Amino acid sequence: MKNLSIIILFLSAILSFSSCKTTEENYRAAYELAKKKDSGSPVDSTIYARIRNEARPQAVAVGNDTLRMKTEYVALTPETGGTADRFKTYNIVVAQFKQLFNAKSVRKRIAAAGYNDAFIIQTREPLYYVVAVSSSSPAEALESLKRIEADRPVVMKDPCPFVVRKP
Repeated sequence: MKNLSIIILFLSAILSFSSCKTTEENYRAAYELAKKKDSGSPVDSTIYARIRNEARPQAVAVGNDTLRMKTEYVALTPETGGTADRFKTYNIVVAQFKQLFNAKSVRKRIAAAGYNDAFIIQTREPLYYVVAVSSSSPAEALESLKRIEADRPVVMKDPCPFVVRKP
């Protein structure tokens, strides 16, 4: 009797496994369901989404040119070359990092390339921005941005260089 129950259990397991074959239709249905559920990243419902949305690039007319900039709450990072008198409204960012160590390394290379006033600022997220030039007006910022784009003191990855305007 015990052997019969084991055989029945074994046969029922085989039948249950054989009825669940994966097909392309099953994969497609699962993929479509996952796409529908993943309409945005999980970060979209957090405070970081609001911060990123506030920092969307804006276009500002400067004479006949257009200056693309982000308006973002930023602060000087202690001991990274910045002082309150050099930290102006419009800041030309040449690199951005999640780690302060990397930002410090690029700041040293920028300073060696002739941008002695380079410093680091940080966002609320935090991201660390290496600022090569800080200026008081959009016209100065546009001129500095063009000079940095032509000079390329360090290898810059997209979206750099860009302008960050502190509110």
